[in-house]
Amino acid sequence: NMLKVRVHELPLVNAGTDRLLIKGKKSILDGYASGDDLTLTWSPPDYLDNTAIARPSIIPMQNTYYQLQAVSSAGCANKDWVLVQVVDDIFIPTGFTPNNDGRNDYWRIPYLDP
Repeated sequence: NMLKVRVHELPLVNAGTDRLLIKGKKSILDGYASGDDLTLTWSPPDYLDNTAIARPSIIPMQNTYYQLQAVSSAGCANKDWVLVQVVDDIFIPTGFTPNNDGRNDYWRIPYLDP
């Protein structure tokens, strides 16, 4: 007797790169999933408009780790996480004077500097 075993591949899931977003400003998470007949779920559902699609809109209010899970019709599951960090606002200076007088010599944008 020969036993046949069918192996199903895990779905490919990517929740996107970690994000820095302005509090209360609408953005879109950049998730991706591929596989056979997938059901997607983002969790927690906080601040998301749709937890069942790869790229939901988000209006973030606090730092949150989001998990994107994909489950195939065969029950195979995989997941990935993304960190959404929230800032109140980003101040962008209107100018700088690089004349070495110690005032406004560098153009620094908070949260974007290394």
